Amino acid sequence: MAAASSTASASQSVRLAKRAMRKSMGLRLAAVSTEDVLAQSATITRNLLASRLYREARTISVYLNTPSGEVDTHELCLDALRSQKTLYVPSFALASPGPPTSDQREDSDQKEPSPAANDRKKPQFAAEMSMLHIIDEKDYLSLPKNSYGIREPSLDDVLSPATTSSSSELPRRTEALAPHTHGGTGLDLIVCPGLAFDLKGGRLGHGKGYYDRYLLRAKEWALRERQRQGQGQGQGQGQGQGQGQGQGQGQGQGQGQV
Repeated sequence: MAAASSTASASQSVRLAKRAMRKSMGLRLAAVSTEDVLAQSATITRNLLASRLYREARTISVYLNTPSGEVDTHELCLDALRSQKTLYVPSFALASPGPPTSDQREDSDQKEPSPAANDRKKPQFAAEMSMLHIIDEKDYLSLPKNSYGIREPSLDDVLSPATTSSSSELPRRTEALAPHTHGGTGLDLIVCPGLAFDLKGGRLGHGKGYYDRYLLRAKEWALRERQRQGQGQGQGQGQGQGQGQGQGQGQGQGQGQV
């Protein structure tokens, strides 16, 4: 019991510390001018475009930034599309309201809404984030903005045809890790947002855990794919060895008969 109590206390302390840091970093980011954000965004974009990770990536996920306080990813998205990379962007939209998850209740800065607040229309969020395929530049530029001013594809697009400059109807919009959407090709590179990062790459998000869970899913997907490919290679090598042995036996028998 004492150990469990100590663990719970430590967990609560971490949540409170993260909450305080989010507020502190939010204030600092809000104080950064638009000019500084754009200048730093341009530098970051240049560095990323020049990196080997980006150059070799064929499938890439990029967050779409808020109007302020985040690195602008617009030019990065355009370059990915113009470089013929497969681009995915996040969708948090939810068609129908749902209760908050336990993680959201524990770690979110938002208080429980009052009955009066429930009567007002508020953005509804899915329990999990999806990464949806952007078909081309026109598709990207035509994405509607949500109530936070962020471009966002609708989850409804996964079930309905998308329209582009080349065709009036194309296959449904795909999700990067979901084969049932005719996607599921995985991601070579994920560019994710954060309120703060440490020198080791540790990330402080906004508290809802969307990217934490999605990064875990992406890692698990990559491990499964690696195992599947390894099994396929092993089977192929086994078949090749069997065929080689059969050919050797046939050649030996033929030579002996001659």
